[in-house]
Amino acid sequence: MNIVRVAQRTVTVAQLHQHATKAVREQMLQTSPLQTKHDQFVKQPAIRSFSMSSTRRFSESSDAQTITLRSGHTLGYATYGSPSGTPILFFHGVPSSRIEPRVIDGLAKKYNARIISVDRPGIGLSSFQPQRRILDWPSDVAQLTSQLGLKDFRVCGGSGGGPYALACARGIPTADSPTILEPPKLTAVVSGSGPWSMGTKGMPLFYRLIFNIAAWSPATFGWLLYRVIGKAAHTSDDATLKKKWRAQAKYISKRDAAKLTEDEMLDTLVSLSREAFRQGSRGVTKEYELLTRYWGFDLGEVKGKVEMWCGEDDRNTPLRVAKLMTEQMPDARLHVVKSGTHFDMEEKVFEEVLEALTKK
Repeated sequence: MNIVRVAQRTVTVAQLHQHATKAVREQMLQTSPLQTKHDQFVKQPAIRSFSMSSTRRFSESSDAQTITLRSGHTLGYATYGSPSGTPILFFHGVPSSRIEPRVIDGLAKKYNARIISVDRPGIGLSSFQPQRRILDWPSDVAQLTSQLGLKDFRVCGGSGGGPYALACARGIPTADSPTILEPPKLTAVVSGSGPWSMGTKGMPLFYRLIFNIAAWSPATFGWLLYRVIGKAAHTSDDATLKKKWRAQAKYISKRDAAKLTEDEMLDTLVSLSREAFRQGSRGVTKEYELLTRYWGFDLGEVKGKVEMWCGEDDRNTPLRVAKLMTEQMPDARLHVVKSGTHFDMEEKVFEEVLEALTKK
């Protein structure tokens, strides 16, 4: 859908905005009323409360760990794979959370990889930061790796986590100076989102519409997001949440839609949704808003080595965009996955990705 076609729907968007303003104003407050609903209805025995008096806290589960940033904000993360393996920082997609790589825990152990998967602000265990930018992420990563004592690590970003991985490939502040930037040894991007300036050509009509709504009116988008997924994520009713995800099948490619009929995929989406919307819709809304803004850097500034993977049949993050991105980065290579879609990349390429990231 081009801008002209989207513009024809602005009356509908304006009407939605009138209904959304009051609800979203509450969600965007620092204390979200949705958190109360989440605590009341959703049981999460693996996660306990964390004190802000200490720099680093652990729960009994590797799924729920936190550090405190210099700003006082909390940064949540989970660890998978081999505790003594090659450290890989993993940045999840949207809407998703730190527990996304749980499904490749066994594969990570096979390749002796220690995956450290991080919640972005407003997602899962990480504090909401209303003024954050994509380019702020490397500073948070630098503080995390410093507190974990990591000197040598790799980075991997999937889907909406791709821009954050590339921000790190541009450079992460060093311990000596926040103005000295060094990229990780290798950055992997799997089905990564591209800059908004590259357009939405090749994406499903529905996705093109919602991204345009997120760009023009984040408040309206947040209200819609809560109605479509967020509200269901704040109940203990798995069946309703699965029904919400199955309803998305009509908006995506047929092959990806088929994945939404699989019990294992739906169970995964339920877990990811509950964490993504743990604090309400504001964190996820901010994610989509930032994807439709200038990232704060040009791809030509990405000086680190980057390996890109994209399915030739991916419509969420089209191959057209992956090719353009690869051409603009100084040291990037694109792996085109034959017949690959957006939802089947885990089974098709993650073994290859981990093999590349764990090479000495």
